[in-house]
Amino acid sequence: MTIRGDELQDHNFSSAKLTVLNAILESRASWTKNEERYLRALISNSAAVGFQRVGGSSNRNAAKPFADVFKRVTAEIDESLQWNNGEPRDNSALISDPEIVGFHISPKDRGNKPIPGSLHAWAAERFGT
Repeated sequence: MTIRGDELQDHNFSSAKLTVLNAILESRASWTKNEERYLRALISNSAAVGFQRVGGSSNRNAAKPFADVFKRVTAEIDESLQWNNGEPRDNSALISDPEIVGFHISPKDRGNKPIPGSLHAWAAERFGT
């Protein structure tokens, strides 16, 4: 198969996977919060993989729908978890848990200043910006 054929197959597979996952999510109104978050995480993950497989930033027209789905679903997950509600949080259980070996804390799309009480604020205070 040609490179173009492989790209088209990747695009079609990734699109079909997102369609199926969205259909599963919308098939029932009685998902628990955790089930819904899990399905949204699968959709988000699939969109990110689709973005990479169709060429990412080098093939913007083909990759844009996947990037849009990833951003939308990730925002829905963040909103459902109420990460960014502006209220100080007690993160001491996460920080002191020996089973957690690291955190990925990114200020991207959150402005220049960390939200007080967030893990981002804790990391900025502890490790600097």
